[in-house]
Amino acid sequence: MQEMTLEEGDQKPAADGTSDSEESQASSDEVISKEELERFILKERPSFEDIPLDFPLFLEKRLNEG
Repeated sequence: MQEMTLEEGDQKPAADGTSDSEESQASSDEVISKEELERFILKERPSFEDIPLDFPLFLEKRLNEG
């Protein structure tokens, strides 16, 4: 038997029969360019608790050496 998370159980089908998670999945499959990704990293400066690397800093250094 498969466990169901609250998120999965709370999904209500949309009028077209898709759930909200399916719609967000489709938009997350969008292809973005390398330049768009770099702009996002430099603007938003994301960090990840479980990864002790400063990606925005590394990107800035790489672009400045360039």
